[in-house]
Amino acid sequence: MYRTTYKEVDGEIIKGEWIYAVFHNGGYYLSELCAYEDGSFHFQGFQTEEEIADLILKQKLVTKVPDGEELIIHGMATAVIESCRGIAIEDLARELEDVSNRLQGLAYSSKLFVEAFYKFLDEPNQDNYHKMKEVFDKVPKHKQMYLFGMDGMRDLIADVVINGNWDAERIQTIKSYLEED
Repeated sequence: MYRTTYKEVDGEIIKGEWIYAVFHNGGYYLSELCAYEDGSFHFQGFQTEEEIADLILKQKLVTKVPDGEELIIHGMATAVIESCRGIAIEDLARELEDVSNRLQGLAYSSKLFVEAFYKFLDEPNQDNYHKMKEVFDKVPKHKQMYLFGMDGMRDLIADVVINGNWDAERIQTIKSYLEED
């Protein structure tokens, strides 16, 4: 789920979306990491892809707060962290890239996966399976589970994609199910 935002540049409205991230600058601050349809970014005054990458490298843009540290939610609260399990920073970077690409009308990982998945269903062979699996592995880990739907077919589809447990009957079961929707 993405939250919409915008910025105005020379009188023109530029649409964007933001995701949560943590800014580590003396303390740990819950912040908004924004991507815009013009390919720009915004995070605590930093606006280029290079600046964002540098913040990650310098551990100023993080996804986890160490146990015992405070997380500051500006103007609202401060919480002492007892046990933090954040996503990997690489997955946040992938998610930001996906949001930016989607806003710009470019290919992004979950869309590429769906395309590869349907190609595999149409032509189930080892080559198409491996291409689909390669694309799946590029989807941020915390987003992968949503690719399989939320119903009874989820486990079967996940088993086929993740574990490679597929045969003609399983493929036909999935195809029949998808045709019903």
